[in-house]
Amino acid sequence: MKTEPDENYEEASQKKKLNNPSFVSLPDEIIVNCLARISRSYYPKLSLFYDSHHPSLFTLWIKPSQILTNQLEKKRRSTRNTRLVQIPSSCVSYIPMYYVAVGSEWYGLSQCDTPSSIIWVLNKDSYVWREVSNMTVAREKALACALNGKLYVMGGCTADESTNWGEVFDPKTQTWESLPDPAPKLRFLPIRKIEANQGKIYVTTKMKDFVYDPKKGTWKGSRKPLFAKCVIDNVWYRCDKHTSCSWYDTNRQEWRVVRGLAVMNTYGVAAGMTEIANYGGKLLLLWDTYVHPYNYRNKHIWCALIELKRPGGIQKDEVWGNIEWANKVYTVPSYVFMRSVVNVV
Repeated sequence: MKTEPDENYEEASQKKKLNNPSFVSLPDEIIVNCLARISRSYYPKLSLFYDSHHPSLFTLWIKPSQILTNQLEKKRRSTRNTRLVQIPSSCVSYIPMYYVAVGSEWYGLSQCDTPSSIIWVLNKDSYVWREVSNMTVAREKALACALNGKLYVMGGCTADESTNWGEVFDPKTQTWESLPDPAPKLRFLPIRKIEANQGKIYVTTKMKDFVYDPKKGTWKGSRKPLFAKCVIDNVWYRCDKHTSCSWYDTNRQEWRVVRGLAVMNTYGVAAGMTEIANYGGKLLLLWDTYVHPYNYRNKHIWCALIELKRPGGIQKDEVWGNIEWANKVYTVPSYVFMRSVVNVV
């Protein structure tokens, strides 16, 4: 397919939709196979924002084969080569999937509004999708992660599902096993993120963090997370009101500043931090700022991609960040951030 259409992305999407009205009438397995072949440059990150009475789905579109700019630098204007594009509601049921890599295969969980117990798996070599054994309970927009060759799925069902709120799939035996009940304090909270790190699974909600230890089969809670966090190469990263980005040094057991990102403090990035994520080993940041300092109605949504490096020599214990690009990607009157999904197909 062409990666550089003459018209902009929104116009092209609408034209394709009008010229191909029969696409959504195809069998689900054909639709999924078609979408799996779309270039990842068109949807590296999906975000949900509250709009009226229903959530709206956006995709971060990056224009292929373009030199992206750092708009945080003075006199740099947006090239509009990166922007959030709203996906038409009629397409939402067929587009979003939550992907998790387990060994040589990708597992896809539907992010549709209709609960489903179906799990799709994609072979990376053949690009052929197939169904695996159904989950023990139907889930709506559940989240998952991989750990030790297994797929852990949590949430997406009613809070009363104490015995099936979380479960794990073993690809070797093709069987599901329920996880221990994390108790109502977690089951009644909406999940924002699930990540595996150093043999444990970390679950982030809007109010609190939880940790699951598969070896012990136990859950533990922690204090309300003050700032967004993510894992890259077994290192935790976060953004707070004092520094734009910091990383956790396990040797010193303390948070340390990521060097080289002072320009982000000037723009108050951390104060409006919404989300950070691991995108191909790089740090993807999403935050907002007010359009006018004394008018608290409209906000600019920003996004930036940061390359992380650990130099040798005397700086071997430091982490440096290089801003590959940073741009305003959307302007919105008001919104509530709900969830982000990084797609890597």
